Amino acid sequence: MSDITFSKKYRQELKALYTAYEEKRITEEELSQRIDEMRESGAKQHEPMGRVLLMQKLEDVESEIESEVKEEHQRKRRELELQERADKAKESYQTQKGIQDQLAKDREDRKKE
Repeated sequence: MSDITFSKKYRQELKALYTAYEEKRITEEELSQRIDEMRESGAKQHEPMGRVLLMQKLEDVESEIESEVKEEHQRKRRELELQERADKAKESYQTQKGIQDQLAKDREDRKKE
């Protein structure tokens, strides 16, 4: 993410305001009002950054959603693979069981003969 740099003048003015407030030369209301004015002025100077920051946030959201969707599809694919393996194992078991049953029946038939 791009860093927003602020001028030394802005920082000095801000420091001077807080110093004046701490030294009780201005009231809290005056401090708040002057800081709001400075913020507004600073925001106007950095207006193009607003679009850049918004685009970066949108890209972050897009990346997050993409990851969520990929993870969900991978989870579903793993579940499907597990189910297919379980079905094949069950089918194999049933086939083996059928063969064993047939062999047992054949043995009994031979004993009867």
